[in-house]
Amino acid sequence: MATEHGIPKLRIVEPSFDSPLTSVIIDLEKLRDNRLDSKTHPGIFFQIKHIFQLLESLGSARIEGNNTTIAELVEKEISGSRNDDEIIGDDEINEIRNAERAMDFIESRIKNNSKIDQAFILNLHKIVVE
Repeated sequence: MATEHGIPKLRIVEPSFDSPLTSVIIDLEKLRDNRLDSKTHPGIFFQIKHIFQLLESLGSARIEGNNTTIAELVEKEISGSRNDDEIIGDDEINEIRNAERAMDFIESRIKNNSKIDQAFILNLHKIVVE
């Protein structure tokens, strides 16, 4: 594989038109134009979104060997010990919080139509390993 400065060059996948992947890509592109309308109150929507992001962060941390349970995470959330800017002594909880912060970072950059470039990736990495 060709490299630049010791980093492998990425190549763009070019699936054939009869590939199932092509239809999935086309379907995803169509979804970009859909406006999301909902009868769900925005406050409830964002609470549910937060819960799912929390579960996603927990799942990501568990892949890395983190043994924190949902119960422990919820206990930290409701005990008032949650402060996004505070790094507490519990490395496993911090790992989950870092994943949450990384998702928030990605979301904020996507809203601003930021490029996914080297600076973006470096900032994302810094957040995750903080």
